[in-house]
Amino acid sequence: MKKYKKNKGLFINFFKSHKYIAMLLILIVSGVVINFGVRYSVYAYNVLRVYYLRTQNFYFNSNKLTLTGKTYEISPWPATTDQTIDITMNSKDNSLKMTTTDITYDVEVSCHDNYGDNVTRVNCYLKENDSDTSRRTKLEGMEIVYDEDLANTNTDSFKVVVEPVNAGEYLITGNRITVEVEARATAPYTQTLRGTFVIIVGDYGIEYKIKDQRSQLYLDSIITNTLDYSTYFRMDFPINVLTFDMSNMIYNNCTKIDNVTTGVDCAYRVSQKTVDGTNYDYISGIDFKLNAKSSMLVRFYKNGSNVNSDFSFEVGGNNSSIITYCKLDTDDTTKITRTTTCET
Repeated sequence: MKKYKKNKGLFINFFKSHKYIAMLLILIVSGVVINFGVRYSVYAYNVLRVYYLRTQNFYFNSNKLTLTGKTYEISPWPATTDQTIDITMNSKDNSLKMTTTDITYDVEVSCHDNYGDNVTRVNCYLKENDSDTSRRTKLEGMEIVYDEDLANTNTDSFKVVVEPVNAGEYLITGNRITVEVEARATAPYTQTLRGTFVIIVGDYGIEYKIKDQRSQLYLDSIITNTLDYSTYFRMDFPINVLTFDMSNMIYNNCTKIDNVTTGVDCAYRVSQKTVDGTNYDYISGIDFKLNAKSSMLVRFYKNGSNVNSDFSFEVGGNNSSIITYCKLDTDDTTKITRTTTCET
């Protein structure tokens, strides 16, 4: 007990002589408590308000928008055509319980990216239906109609359209576009539903990523083709950082590009690296066929101090890829030749 009191005294004396530290801790703790209190109060208010509105037989729901604002990810988007998001609104709790009056609501959409270069990459607008050509970012006076004689009563819908500027001229693989949608019921009661859609630009049907972690001797590149037909792909990589694993299955039937005379399903390129004063050929790139609805794992070993790096990568992430990927401009007839290039 005496030891506790002694330690307690030292603790108090420390803060007496370091008042600025004590004040800082008090501010931090107060901020955490206030932040938690505000968040909980908002949550509690929403719960109570929904309960109250339900007692008034008021239901304002959506297939994608929620009170808390759910976030969705759409990937990959080729960015050559419009991306359309269909949103349905309803005034039902279930097939037996529904609002027995019309609900009036407004909808608003906004979109942005985080690149800070003042370049307009997309335009976003709303459509009441397929024939709506007004390109509005706000729809006012929308209605969820109640009619006991109609089979599709208590439902309404609208579309969110994300249009790439100049057919995607300013968009590249990995760009992230954030689209925010808000629907506000205005009568007979007020309620707001929200949704966020993060659209990631990428080549449709082809996905690739790198799995890695610090202190791991190797990394894995995983390429997936979700299309119903085969395609051809290319990977280039820096030989001073990565060494291609010669035991990869992809290498078994691969031909050095200099020796290719007719179309092949796999070809590799080499570059020279000097080791202890001697020049050696190392694989620095590989072109290969990726069968329909299949995945391929290609392993690389990290050279020297690069073992301490984490080269993990996913399309749409914040970091760039140590491996350069592209889809090849060829098909099963021509296959891979010395002149095969990436699609533009």
